[in-house]
Amino acid sequence: MLNTSYNQIVNTAMIGTYEKINVNDVVSLALDEQLKPSNEDGERVLFLGIDLQNDFMEEGAIGVPGAHQDVERITRFLYNNMERITNIAVSLDTHGLHQIFHPTWWVDPEGKHPEPLTIITTNDLKEDKWKPVIKQEASIEYVKNLEEKGQKICAFGLIIVSREHLVLL
Repeated sequence: MLNTSYNQIVNTAMIGTYEKINVNDVVSLALDEQLKPSNEDGERVLFLGIDLQNDFMEEGAIGVPGAHQDVERITRFLYNNMERITNIAVSLDTHGLHQIFHPTWWVDPEGKHPEPLTIITTNDLKEDKWKPVIKQEASIEYVKNLEEKGQKICAFGLIIVSREHLVLL
């Protein structure tokens, strides 16, 4: 158990925002804990955080409902397991400019790209309303497979709808 309380370390009201923190204060709290260095642990435990970035917070560019609560649960998990975790790695969701869920991937019969948030269906592709600029067969198969799973492709982000969550990949 840590000597420093969770609330001394995490300001839950500031999750998803920028909070300037004095690094010296954080280092001082960490030194007071007197935890042994992780390289001395016999067992290795990795915490892997996937796409923990502000864009996915409720107010973010592609907000996910419940993200603030998810981050709070994650920080509490880290706090409660600090003595066991030897490494922390966090991924960052990034995409190139030309991918299947970007408008530049698709064109209409006049060569125009779809407006942002345009849903593209297999019917649209059969009726030649939209066609992929490259990788035609793979793109059509991709849209077809999404629809078979009850998902849709949107020309701004790949929207996957399941139960209460909206996830953009």
